[in-house]
This record gives sequence, structure tokens and C-alpha cells, in this order.
Amino acid sequence: VYAARPKSHRPVEQMEYWSTGYFVLMEVLETVYGATIDEIVTSRLLRPLGMDRTTFLSRRAQELRRLLPYDLATNRELTGVAHAPPLGETGLWTCAEDLLAFVRGISQGSGVVSERALDLLLRDQSNGGHLKTIGFWMRPQEGSLCPFSPEMSNHAVGHPGYTGCFLAADPESGFYIAITSTSPNLHADFCNYSRIASAALHQLRDS
Repeated sequence: VYAARPKSHRPVEQMEYWSTGYFVLMEVLETVYGATIDEIVTSRLLRPLGMDRTTFLSRRAQELRRLLPYDLATNRELTGVAHAPPLGETGLWTCAEDLLAFVRGISQGSGVVSERALDLLLRDQSNGGHLKTIGFWMRPQEGSLCPFSPEMSNHAVGHPGYTGCFLAADPESGFYIAITSTSPNLHADFCNYSRIASAALHQLRDS
């Protein structure tokens, strides 16, 4: 049971990072479809896109030999996430190859997602006020571009993750990048992602 609070702002007036919304969405999906989030996502998204090394199940992640994030400050793995239950916005185990399959599949019109969903994912949904799609950040046109590369077009979208990962798509140029690591330290400076993306772009152009 969720309680509703009075709205403090009109839609698109203010942007807040509210991870709880994904948990609510997960519970809505599981109630509507009568299945777990892993079963829903696997049948409707992962399997059609060929993402056979991605799962919400920690047991299967161990079979796939997925690595845990490593905290240099404490010199130990973040074992707390190893058996954490899926919460909508966390708990997904994956790899760079599957992330690329996902971002290519949705942005190149694979038919797995609807045109409406594609628009929500790749187009600004904040009337230009916050440069946010329904699931990604958009590349700023001025100021700091991090975590995006300066070589990416203004239509690029992407999102970093606290465990040291970054996923971005630039359908205009055909450039897609998935960065995965086990280092939250990489995430401490978003410009680290920019440097890696720029280096990858330069290498592709020179090859």
C-alpha cells in the first residue's frame, strides 16, 4: 500500500532523483502480469534482444561468474549487493556485450519496444528544462558534458552507474558504448566516462 502526497510542483517544473519510483513500478508490473520482474523482463526484453547473460537472479549471476564491485577505500568487495533482491532500479546482473545489445536493439527499431516507448527513452521528456528522458540523461549542449564525450551529438543519451559503469547511445552518429567495471572510484568523477568514450571514438575513427 502506497500513500500519495500532495504535489509540490507541476509536471516538468522540477526534477528529483527518486529511485523508489522504480520499486513501485516493479510491484505494479508484477501484479499486472502475475510474474516476477525477472520473468517479465526476460520474456519481453532480454530474450528477444539476445541478452542471455543478463539476469535479476543472484544464483544465476554466480553461475555466469559475475564480479562484485570493489571498494578501494575498504579494500574489499561490496558483498552486500551479492544477494540483494531486485528493487526495480537495482539488482540486475549483466555484461558490456548485453548492454550494447540492449541499447542497439532499442535505438535501431528492433520492434521489441513500441514507438511510444522508444520516444520516451530517447527524447527529452522535460520540455528542455532538465535534459532527461524517461530512463536516460541527455548530452548537455553547453557547460560540462560529463559523462558524455564532446564528440557525441546533442541527441546522445546515457546514464552512469555507481558501481563504475556507463551506457550511452548516439543514434545520430551510430556510436554506442557500454563501460563496465568493478570500481565505484571510476564513478566518483563522471569525466572518467567522458575520457574513456572519447578514447574509444578516436580509436574507432583511426582503425
